[in-house]
Amino acid sequence: MPGRVIVAPKGESIQFVQLLHPAEERLQWYGLRTESLLEVIQVGEECPSRSWFIGNEIVADGKVWVCSPCSLLPFVLPVLQELTWNRQNEPVRYVVLEDIKDSFAARGPAYALVLQILPNAFLRALNVACSKKESSNGMPETYQLSKKQVLTYLQQKIQVAVDNLPPSICSHLLQQLTPVEYGKNVPDDIVALAKRRCAIGFVCDGIIMPFASELTLNAEEHKQLDTYEKDIRDAKQRSQHDQFKDPSKRVLTSNNSTTKTKRSRTSESAGARKLKSVSTTNMMKISSFFKKKD
Repeated sequence: MPGRVIVAPKGESIQFVQLLHPAEERLQWYGLRTESLLEVIQVGEECPSRSWFIGNEIVADGKVWVCSPCSLLPFVLPVLQELTWNRQNEPVRYVVLEDIKDSFAARGPAYALVLQILPNAFLRALNVACSKKESSNGMPETYQLSKKQVLTYLQQKIQVAVDNLPPSICSHLLQQLTPVEYGKNVPDDIVALAKRRCAIGFVCDGIIMPFASELTLNAEEHKQLDTYEKDIRDAKQRSQHDQFKDPSKRVLTSNNSTTKTKRSRTSESAGARKLKSVSTTNMMKISSFFKKKD
């Protein structure tokens, strides 16, 4: 990726290649390092006018790119599905390892490079995704894509993601779900559903059908979360409308706002009360300093 600023883990050099995003079939940059596949992700906001000044050179692309470790499994699934399932997504055959490698490499030169640099990661992905028939009577070991194995593995990954969501993401979710009424908490079941939906988005990025559809929230959970979020949005819109109509009313949410109506200040300030308590006996008036002297 020439002409870009990339934040990457320390270690050996990275070889950048373009692979098809497994679910969206669009080219995307990835990094290859010994037994490690890295997804190149743009972070931060778009800023077309920003550039980098590094050493004695100006880098025109002012975006920030980060190399994030990712799994080879999403890239292997389409190949296994094509080789071992029929068009109705039913398993119909077992295939040998060499046929899987040939089919994977046939997707493009970059894929052959993946096999060369990540041979063990490729085998680990096969072991996660496939049921196997051991070699016997001179016949080699064969593989078949197993929907049950893939779903079990991904469900475990989703639970790990739920348990380890960064505090910044958890805080953002709570901010989005917090009711307008001051002091009212988000129900625990709503928080759990929101975290799970977020974790599914992380884990299942690039996972093809039919696996992705099996891992989403069920219809009842979707309805529960969507209804709650709609109620929150409607309440916030009503609050903003009320503030626009009557600026003296400021509705505070739990984000430091106010559900109370602004009160006009009719009582004296603390400074005025203190001045009243001061004894002015034998004190000269300021105006006396400006009188004409005899």
